[in-house]
Amino acid sequence: MYIQGGAGLRQVVAPNLRAWSGGADGWQREMPMHGGFGEPVAPIPPCIPTPPWLTLFKHYVVAKEPRIASHSPFRGGWETTAAVSPLKPVTLNPGYIHPTTGALQLDPNLDPKLKALMGNLFAGRPPFDKDPYKRFVSNGGKIRVALVDLSTDKKSLFPTIAEYNSSTMSYAASLAKIGALYGAYQLKFDLNAEAKKNPTAMTAARVGALKKMFDVTRVGSPPTLVFDFNNTLLRPMNEICENSAAAQVIMAIGFRYLASALWQSGLYDCRRGGIWLGSSYGGSAWNRDPIANQSAAVNALSVATYFTLLAQGRLINAGSSRSIKMHLVAQRAFCRSFFEEGLRAVKQFTNDDYMYSKIGIYETFYHEGALIHHCRTGKKYVAAVLTEAGAGFGADILSSLIAHLDSLVRTNP
Repeated sequence: MYIQGGAGLRQVVAPNLRAWSGGADGWQREMPMHGGFGEPVAPIPPCIPTPPWLTLFKHYVVAKEPRIASHSPFRGGWETTAAVSPLKPVTLNPGYIHPTTGALQLDPNLDPKLKALMGNLFAGRPPFDKDPYKRFVSNGGKIRVALVDLSTDKKSLFPTIAEYNSSTMSYAASLAKIGALYGAYQLKFDLNAEAKKNPTAMTAARVGALKKMFDVTRVGSPPTLVFDFNNTLLRPMNEICENSAAAQVIMAIGFRYLASALWQSGLYDCRRGGIWLGSSYGGSAWNRDPIANQSAAVNALSVATYFTLLAQGRLINAGSSRSIKMHLVAQRAFCRSFFEEGLRAVKQFTNDDYMYSKIGIYETFYHEGALIHHCRTGKKYVAAVLTEAGAGFGADILSSLIAHLDSLVRTNP
């Protein structure tokens, strides 16, 4: 990680990351990744062993690190540190997870406000002293939230997180389908990386099988195979909200490959769990997630990490991140967004704003994760809300709660 100090730009290595303290001296002090500035978070569970049935394939990404051009005013961006790097959880760390301990760096302003908001909800205090919140609480409703403010260069490069039960696992419903979009682009990137590094591995039989999903061409001198999705896979990725389309994508990529990529990316974390696909949404099933024993699983933290990496252009590489966003836009022709509906209802979302989102619904489970950008104000944030309550009013909780979360970010310094 690159840090601006009195002597200019220099690299700082984990385990300690630095917290921006403002002022003319810029990065002034090292801080361990506690909850907020010195406030400890709940104990972090140890890593579970890699399950014996989990095959770990080789995966690759374009690694990026924060680069600070100046700090008065702050200017920064992402610096590509290598053309292709092996995939490891630390490589796709969104910035708020300690690379060694796994502790979260909590937003010192946003996190206490979010926890206070949730406290008011379950205590029935205003503005939560009416339905659907009263009915949600009386029915034993459960909620998990993660919120990441990315409104400035500084926050995008060195994000912190606000959370409420964000590491608690939940049945994912369709929200875990975001893992299938990631897995498809990870496979494409891996194939293109392998074709360059080890062209002899691309046998005629293997390439012939891959042509069911990819257009394969030869470019350059000496010629190198290049893999691009064909319509057999592009169409269902644009319709990923539909179970039949999701099944087509998942079965084409394969459960083993998806599990390997999710595990090694950290989107499924060995300590807390995360995004898991052990179901095809079409009748086929594989191993359940090894922590929560769900066929399709998520927690709010993993969903927030996914959308934060998309915002940073770091989910595999910048091109893959852009394409995944476009699939999330396309699938909205088949799925609604409770977040957008709720924000539009209170005039906190206009046609100048944009949102990349995915919902998940099954019986009592109502979830949504999103990257939201208010273009006029510059406020940009990731929100992940997972709920479990009586059937029929989870949508009302999501569409009304997002307005309160949006207001927290709007007033966040």
